[in-house]
Amino acid sequence: MAAEQNLLKKIRNYYRKPKNKKIVWAVIAGITLVAGAFIGLNYYFANLAQSRFAKAEIALRNNEVSKALEQFKQVVEKYPDSNLADDALVNIGDIYLKQDNIVAAQKQFNKVVEKYPHSDQASHAAFRLARSEAELMGVIIMYPKSAGAEEAYLALADVKVKKGEPGEALRILKSLPDEFPEGSRHDAALFKIAGIEYRQNHFEKAARGYRELLDNYKKSPYREKAYFAYADSVLEGKDLENSIAAYQQALINYPRNERAEEIMLLIGDLYVKQGETSYARNAYLKFIERFPASARRSDAFYKIGDTYLVEGGFNKAIPMFEKAINSTSDQEKKGNAFWKIAFANEQLNNFIQAENILAYLIRNYPEHKLFDTASYQRAKDVFAQGDYSRSLKLLHELLKKYPDHEMASEAQYLIGKANFNLGDYRQAIKAYQRVINLYLNSSFRDAAQFGVCDVFYAQGEYSLARTAYLLAMDNFPVSPYVAHAYYRIGDTFRNQANFEKAIEYYQLAKNRFPEYKRGAEVTLWIADFFYNERNFEKALVVYQEYFNSFEGNTYLDKALYRIGRCQYEMRDYEAAAGSFNKLLDEFSAGEYTADAMYYLADCYYQLEDFMNSAQSYERAISKYPNYVNRYFQFGRSEQFLRLYENAIKNFRKVAASDYNDKFYLDAQYRIGYLLIEKGDYQAGRDFLFDYIERHPDSKYAAGAYTRIGDTFYWDEKFQLAVNNYLKASSMSRLGEKGRDRLASSLLRLKRYSEAEKIYRELINDTAENEEKVLVYQTKLADTYFATEKYDQALVLLKRVIKGLTELGATGELIQWAYYQKGNVLRELKKFDEAEKTYVFITQKYPDGYWSQQAAQEQLSVRWLKRQKAYLGERT
Repeated sequence: MAAEQNLLKKIRNYYRKPKNKKIVWAVIAGITLVAGAFIGLNYYFANLAQSRFAKAEIALRNNEVSKALEQFKQVVEKYPDSNLADDALVNIGDIYLKQDNIVAAQKQFNKVVEKYPHSDQASHAAFRLARSEAELMGVIIMYPKSAGAEEAYLALADVKVKKGEPGEALRILKSLPDEFPEGSRHDAALFKIAGIEYRQNHFEKAARGYRELLDNYKKSPYREKAYFAYADSVLEGKDLENSIAAYQQALINYPRNERAEEIMLLIGDLYVKQGETSYARNAYLKFIERFPASARRSDAFYKIGDTYLVEGGFNKAIPMFEKAINSTSDQEKKGNAFWKIAFANEQLNNFIQAENILAYLIRNYPEHKLFDTASYQRAKDVFAQGDYSRSLKLLHELLKKYPDHEMASEAQYLIGKANFNLGDYRQAIKAYQRVINLYLNSSFRDAAQFGVCDVFYAQGEYSLARTAYLLAMDNFPVSPYVAHAYYRIGDTFRNQANFEKAIEYYQLAKNRFPEYKRGAEVTLWIADFFYNERNFEKALVVYQEYFNSFEGNTYLDKALYRIGRCQYEMRDYEAAAGSFNKLLDEFSAGEYTADAMYYLADCYYQLEDFMNSAQSYERAISKYPNYVNRYFQFGRSEQFLRLYENAIKNFRKVAASDYNDKFYLDAQYRIGYLLIEKGDYQAGRDFLFDYIERHPDSKYAAGAYTRIGDTFYWDEKFQLAVNNYLKASSMSRLGEKGRDRLASSLLRLKRYSEAEKIYRELINDTAENEEKVLVYQTKLADTYFATEKYDQALVLLKRVIKGLTELGATGELIQWAYYQKGNVLRELKKFDEAEKTYVFITQKYPDGYWSQQAAQEQLSVRWLKRQKAYLGERT
């Protein structure tokens, strides 16, 4: 240790001498200069290599392959020790591979393996040299965990797929992330796995794989293909809605993809499959806008036309097919578009135009696959025009030329129908029989057999037709003509006036075939039948069925009006008013408006809603003034509103009309009646006396005598009142009020027994109305009192008072009953009870009129009591 310290001390002393310091620093400087020069040269050459390599990469990106190849070679030749030399050799080999110069490529890759066995590119080169499964395995074994080994794994999976071992390929690919956790080709493995699943029809698994790649590898070179492959997988999995969204997203991200045209049209097709024709149309229009020069533009126009056909927009479809024709030179496509234009015109009932288009197609496209079918369709269009003679000629020619065509049986059927429409029933049956006998597999055999039935019906042979229809239904139970047959059988019964059977079959037809075109017509006929039979309950049900089931039909206003009329006739005035109001709201200018307005007013009248009734009559009359009899109802409503002057005015209008009008006599009577109501008794009496003189047999004569009697009653001319009441009762039984006033007048005239008899009748007639019974019992008690039947009067008055008390009555009637009871007790000389009764009245009803009378009678009874006492003492 001491020796070492001595040595260090000597070295420090050596360096401290100025002469030795210069020598030491000179040596250090020289060493530093040599080392710096060496480092600088290496840096210089490295920069040159990197510069050339960069230029080569730029040239390669610009597709200047020769220039790139030269630059890479310069790197290898001039800078063999550069860390880019092995990369340059690999790139040179890759260029030769792309040029299919396999030998030259292998030579470059071999150089990498030989000269740079430990470089990163050695495994890549070894991978590129591998051509067989064994060689790929060799790369994996020689360069484990390397990038080249990772590529070898992927290539090995491809080999397994080609050998028909997809399961083994999947195993290799799925193990790649575990074998190369830090690898850069996980996205490639995932892409290949999804592709294998797709090819094995495991579309859901494939879709999940592509989705995982898209979600987790944002910079993967496979993203573009994965987007479209994912959409394809979803589509193959039958998920149309999500496949559309996937394709749309793919196009948003990669609008210039080589599949863009195909995909945009496909999106439209998928919308069509979903039944979303408007979305499909938008997709096709976007395609046309984006690819205006595309060879598939014609297809887009054609498909747009088809979407309009599906929607029933035939007018809009036609110009689209015309654009499809103008944007293609393909004769087959042109012919197809002409066919669709003809079809659209047929749906629009433009049969002449359709025929002309088909004739053009036949004339100009003789080689078209639809040529013979177009010929048949043209003949059908001529038939549809109603030109049966010309259609017969064309159909016969076509059957001769194309006897085995798929439309031949239909043509034969149309021959039968054309003859039927021309009235040649013998030829019609002959043609129908040919369909039945010659075309055993034809879909028109049922139509032909039902056509034979129609011939019998048209000839008026209803029983034979009915039998034929039933037989045809047995032979063809699921034919669409069965509905027609049911209705026709109903018609046969109807034409034979067997309406019950007709309705039975019509109902069967409607129940079994609710959508058949004659349902509305027959329903209305059934409803009208019941209505005319005055079976309003059944008619109402059927009219309501018609109104609710056949929206938009021609006769809805009639049905709604008849609904109201049925309800009116059934006295359901509230429901009827609702129906008439609905009619006026929905069919304000219809055929039934006037009647509906008047019936609505009358419904309000029947409901005792006289204000609405009067307003409705006024509105109806102002709009339809010729309905003179309606002035009567108007006046009647005003009568209840106590608008007597207005009512009289309207009744006079009716009275001034036709003498035979059913409201004439009633209106005349009401004029006198209302004159009395408004207090002009003399004018009313004069008018009614004149009315009776002119119309002594009128049903209103008794009413006129009654009203005259009322005026004398109110004027307290009781004998005249009785005379007129009795004249009225000789014509017709008096009403309750009339009999009450007659009895009251007889009572005033002291004709007690007659009054008593009438009051007893009134008590019996009003037995269901307790309050009225009590009123008439009170009046009967008055007759007993007047005829000195005091015991009977007392019994009756006690019953009345008990009844009124139970009803909670406090008015004049119960006060009068108590007062009269006191009077009866007084006449029976029961002075104490009479006095108690009078005292009770004065205390219970201190402000009443009979309370004041009772107070006076109370004094009178006390005097009678004193007198009785005095007389008793004298005795």
